[in-house]
Amino acid sequence: MPKQLQKNTLTYLVHKFDSMLSLCQKMKVDDTEVLYSILFIEDCSSVDAATIKKHYKEVALLIHPDKHNSIATEDAFKIVRQAWETLLSNHNKRKRTV
Repeated sequence: MPKQLQKNTLTYLVHKFDSMLSLCQKMKVDDTEVLYSILFIEDCSSVDAATIKKHYKEVALLIHPDKHNSIATEDAFKIVRQAWETLLSNHNKRKRTV
């Protein structure tokens, strides 16, 4: 698959996951799995901060606005960054309470 098509597909998927995230928040349902999906983390049961960071870097590099000039990509990059920050914050909170 050509790189451009991969980037467009990835951008599309991030936006779809963001729609799911908005729906979860409206319905007041736990949105943690959707946040993991935005970073393309499949196994959510035993994720550590290093895994979250690794996946964030991989996705962010693919859809970085400087490498893929599109408004959709800019928004997708912001969505990925917000998911990363939220997951890291949640992970750190859980770590402190244990």
